[in-house]
Amino acid sequence: MVQLDNNIEMARGFFPSLTKEWRDKHNIVQKHDNYHETLGVIKDLQNEGFVLRAGDQHMRNGKPTFTQFILDSPFSLGIKGVSPRVYLRNSIDGSSPLSFNSGVYRKVCSNGIFAISKKGIATIQHTQEYDPMVYLERLEREFSDIEASFEKIQDVHLHQDDILHQANKIIKFRADTKDDVDAMQLNQCHRPEDKGDNLWLTFNRFQENLTKDFLLKNKKGDFLPGVRNTNSNVEINQRLYAQMVGEYV
Repeated sequence: MVQLDNNIEMARGFFPSLTKEWRDKHNIVQKHDNYHETLGVIKDLQNEGFVLRAGDQHMRNGKPTFTQFILDSPFSLGIKGVSPRVYLRNSIDGSSPLSFNSGVYRKVCSNGIFAISKKGIATIQHTQEYDPMVYLERLEREFSDIEASFEKIQDVHLHQDDILHQANKIIKFRADTKDDVDAMQLNQCHRPEDKGDNLWLTFNRFQENLTKDFLLKNKKGDFLPGVRNTNSNVEINQRLYAQMVGEYV
């Protein structure tokens, strides 16, 4: 992820495939005439108070296939220590739809990705008309749902058997930890504010240990790198949320 500091020109500079001129020069043909330009969507969000934080580009065989961006949302959540974010993804040639995912970012976490991520709140085909206000309203409803579910998450308390049950399932979300890592390492606590047995605190311990660098070690005693691919990180957060919250809330 490249930090962009709300500067759309930085995004254009780091990811020239966002521009039609670059795509034309490199003979990348749009699959649809009604292609929704990523830079245009970002500008729409910025005009509504969203802040462009970071971006990334996925490559295949040396060619860009899609870009993805994280934006802070102006919507206010009544959740101490977290802020809402939007994860925006778009294909370079229009072969897959523009998509929005929502989540909340926990400010105390150091891994810099979503604490909660919910999949597929808005998917816009390039054959469809794009009205930013429609999707902004949908995002606002989604954040309201997250806020409501957060109260329920805090009210759920887990017994040690529940934590072990979840750890044994969730450790398998990473291919390099399936059989070679003690699953209860996911429950390690690295800061006083994460101590406790409610679902929210347990979720955050699991999320950080599963994704951050050098917090898990295998049976040989070697520490493992974290999940550094942005797409994989978001996917793991989505699965983690669905697994833990889906089972208890």
